[in-house]
Amino acid sequence: MNNFKNYILEMKKLAQIKKIKWDIEVDKNGVVLSEDRWNLNEIIGNNTRPFYYLSSFELVDKFRLNNIENVIISNNWIELIKAVTIEKILIDKIKPNSIMPIIFNLRVIASIATKPPYDMNPEDFLKVINHIEKIDSLKITAIKSIVKHIFDIKFLSKFCPIYPYLNIKKISSSTPLSNQIDKRDSADKIPENNYFWELVRILYTEEPKSFFDFIRFSQLKLLVLTGLRISEITSLPLNCIKKHNVLDKKSMKKINSMGQLVIIFPLNTSQKN
Repeated sequence: MNNFKNYILEMKKLAQIKKIKWDIEVDKNGVVLSEDRWNLNEIIGNNTRPFYYLSSFELVDKFRLNNIENVIISNNWIELIKAVTIEKILIDKIKPNSIMPIIFNLRVIASIATKPPYDMNPEDFLKVINHIEKIDSLKITAIKSIVKHIFDIKFLSKFCPIYPYLNIKKISSSTPLSNQIDKRDSADKIPENNYFWELVRILYTEEPKSFFDFIRFSQLKLLVLTGLRISEITSLPLNCIKKHNVLDKKSMKKINSMGQLVIIFPLNTSQKN
């Protein structure tokens, strides 16, 4: 909750600096009183029509859940909408007409969500998305964008990042997994066993004839040795194989003469065994 709270406080301070009234009042229907509504054009010093206002915190009736009796979204969601509005117009310099859809989409989420923003987890957002999809599937992309560019960037929920989990497709378990490599849709494309052993013979008995052959031999040896994917092999550092001696704990003698091979993987700027 700390990130959410700090974000609200920062935007509230910015609003106060710009002499924007933060604590605005709404009527019983969630409509902001005329003297308290935010004129987004006026905030950026643009008096050109049409004017765009932050003027409603009413639940979006089209999307609201049937079991929700309130007509006004909860206070935490109201605070978030105000904070996002301030950030988008004063920091990101987004035009008022482009901010209005963001405000509306936040209201849509708030009309369905049963938790405050800082407690929303991937499952909660998936429920929101599934509900919206039944009504207006074209809005799904915009809702996911809210999660990605507002929630995750600011870590507003304790469950962030959330967006990566919204695109995971469920894997059907109706088809049993095969335990044999040759049982595939295109089994005829799989090399026979003797081809594999011929590859091993070439790699460990023949000499590379060029520098590029040497690179290919080295990569193929790693493929045979580790079972890694070709894309993983090509990203390994030059001296990626390290040998560790394995000692008996009591006698402190080598258990075998082969030792233990370790592959060093790069992880960002550091390395990981």
